[in-house]
Amino acid sequence: MVAAACPYCDQWVNGDWPAHRKECKEYDEYMKELERNEPKLVIGYARVSQEGEDIQRQVHDLTVAGVPAHLVFRDDIVSGVRLPGKRPGYSQMLKTIETGTVTDLWVTDLSRFGRDARGTLQELWSLEDRGITIHSLSQLDQVALNVQREYQPIVQAGVLLGADLQRKKVIEDTKSGLARARARGSKLGRPTVQINPEKIKVFTDRGLSEHAAFLAAGYKRSTFYRWKRAQKNKSTGEEGIEKHGQTKSE
Repeated sequence: MVAAACPYCDQWVNGDWPAHRKECKEYDEYMKELERNEPKLVIGYARVSQEGEDIQRQVHDLTVAGVPAHLVFRDDIVSGVRLPGKRPGYSQMLKTIETGTVTDLWVTDLSRFGRDARGTLQELWSLEDRGITIHSLSQLDQVALNVQREYQPIVQAGVLLGADLQRKKVIEDTKSGLARARARGSKLGRPTVQINPEKIKVFTDRGLSEHAAFLAAGYKRSTFYRWKRAQKNKSTGEEGIEKHGQTKSE
């Protein structure tokens, strides 16, 4: 190793730089200053598992809490059954955490991490082991997160298990209610949307394409094409009956 003056304290070093750095107070102060000035990020994570759930509500709540919108990682219509590393938004979040610049992570509630209490706890503890401070907009979650360190695993497990049991009870009650409704002969599900072709024709007559016309008429793409297929099948069926009748009469 080359002997030279230390650029931090100007002391002459006879080649043993690793040993000198351990003793050099100026070098130690320089490294601490770098660490203090290193950019730190506060990020968020939002997830919905079913169509019809609004992920934007979670994003809005997290931005109100102080998380920049572009740092809210999102998994839209992604089930908690999928492993965290297999979720696109969560994977991007983990890569950002691996840069070492993230200090805090916000969620609307801890259940966003996993499907059940066990999966959620595993992910929560994994993130905390990385040095990430977890925040939740749920008051009950905050109690579990802010309790004394030695009691956190027990309290967090209790809170998440209680929430898990409550979700399962809601599902069971919903299934039971649906079963009773079917037994009464009630029609379940969303009301059927009736397509009015004349309403669409108003817009096609004005020069719009079929696609633009049914959107302008207020119909969803899936609803329109489902109706169109039904009309085609109906027409094909009537033609078949007609041909069959002509064959018989002949």
